[in-house]
Amino acid sequence: MLFPAAAGAVTVGGSVDAPSEGASTTCSGCVVMQVQPGPRAIPTDGVITSWRADIATAKAGYRLAIVVDQGAGTYRLDRLSPAQAPAATGVQTVPDRVPVKAGEYAALYIPASGALGLNMLTGGYLSGAVSTPGSTFTSGLATGLMLRYDATLEPDADGDGYGDVTQDACPSVTARQAAPCADAPTTPGPAAPAPAAPGPTSPAADTVVPRLENVVVSGGKVLFTSTESGSVVVRVTRLLPGRRRGRACVKPTAKLRRAPACTRRGPSSTSTATTAAGAGSATLNRSLLRKGTYEVSLVARDAAGNASPPVVRRLTIKR
Repeated sequence: MLFPAAAGAVTVGGSVDAPSEGASTTCSGCVVMQVQPGPRAIPTDGVITSWRADIATAKAGYRLAIVVDQGAGTYRLDRLSPAQAPAATGVQTVPDRVPVKAGEYAALYIPASGALGLNMLTGGYLSGAVSTPGSTFTSGLATGLMLRYDATLEPDADGDGYGDVTQDACPSVTARQAAPCADAPTTPGPAAPAPAAPGPTSPAADTVVPRLENVVVSGGKVLFTSTESGSVVVRVTRLLPGRRRGRACVKPTAKLRRAPACTRRGPSSTSTATTAAGAGSATLNRSLLRKGTYEVSLVARDAAGNASPPVVRRLTIKR
C-alpha cells in the first residue's frame, strides 16, 4: 500500500536535538513548556503524531500536554495525552494522536519524582504545578535553558484527526484512513432479501498496532522484523551542520560562527516496501545518498491502516 507523504510535517515544543549535557529539570508533578527562542507556539492546525523526551528519571506518568495562552501571563492546561511509563532513561519516542490548533503550545507533563533533560542554550521555559485539564498557572521565565522534548506536527487536510504523513492513507477523505479511499461502484441488482435471523456478531475491527523490531541499517539495506504483514514506509533525511538563529537551525555563516551548533534537516526521500509478518528488508536508493549523515525513519502499516510507532536510525555514508 503506497500513499503520498503530505508535505509540511514540522517539529514543535523544545528540542531533543539540543546536545545532552547531563542536566535535568527540578520540576516534578508539573507542566513545562519551551517559549523561547520564539515564537514556539504551534504554527498551524494539525495532529501531533508522536513526541520525544529525554527522560532523566524513569517514572510512570509522563504525558504530552496542550497549553493555551490566556494572556496577561496566565496559561491554561487544556488537555493531556495518555500517561506513559518509560522503562529506561534517555530519549524515548512515544506515538500519539492529538489534534491541535494554531497558537496552542506543545508542553510536557512531568510526574512526581520525574525529571527531564535540558541543555544550557539560549532560551527559556515556563512551568506550572498543574495536572488537571482546565487548571491555570502563571510562571516566571527560566532563562538560558532548552528543554529536551519535542513533538511531530503533521497536517490534517480532511480534519479527521489523523496525521496525513504517517496515519492517514486517505488525506482527502474524512471517513477513511486506509486504502481504498473511494467506495467501489455498485450496479443495480435484485431486491435485497429479507433480513436473516439474528446470528453471531461481526468480529471486532482490527485495532492492533504493528511493531517493528530488530531494525538495522547497513549501507543500502534496511533489515527489520514486522509483527504483521502490510507495508513499511522508509523515509531518509539528510542531516546537516547548522547554527542557531532564533528558534531556527540554519546554514552556518561567518556571522553566526559564535552561535550554538545544531543539526538541521536537509532533503528527504520516501519509499514503501510490501512485507509479510516476520523478517523483511527494504533497499535504499544509493544514488541519492552522498557522503554524510542521514536519519532513516521506518513506519509499518497493516491492512487495517494501523501504524506502528516510528523507528529511527542513523546512517553514515563515508565514501
